[in-house]
Amino acid sequence: MNKEDENDETAKKDAPKSSSTQEPSERVKTSVRSGKQARIFKNLVKGFSEVSSILSREIRVASSEISRAVSFDVKLSEKRSKLNQALTVLGLTRMERHRATRKIASEPKL
Repeated sequence: MNKEDENDETAKKDAPKSSSTQEPSERVKTSVRSGKQARIFKNLVKGFSEVSSILSREIRVASSEISRAVSFDVKLSEKRSKLNQALTVLGLTRMERHRATRKIASEPKL
């Protein structure tokens, strides 16, 4: 029985101490670790925020460019339609209108 009591006492001494009974140096280490983790977290949040801002800006620019391209295409289609109407008024055959439209489309300055 005495040996068992001695073993229990030795086991208690060797057992890791709970957080409530940590030595001051252990609490400082935990505090330092928590501070590092907080800084790392803040840096991650800051990084994600910067990436989000950059992506937002790039998407805005791309959307604007796409809008301009679509608008240009719509205007070009309207002009082609007007061109076909103008060529019809001139009395050109369908084949002549087609050739003229292709020529003008390939060389817009004409």
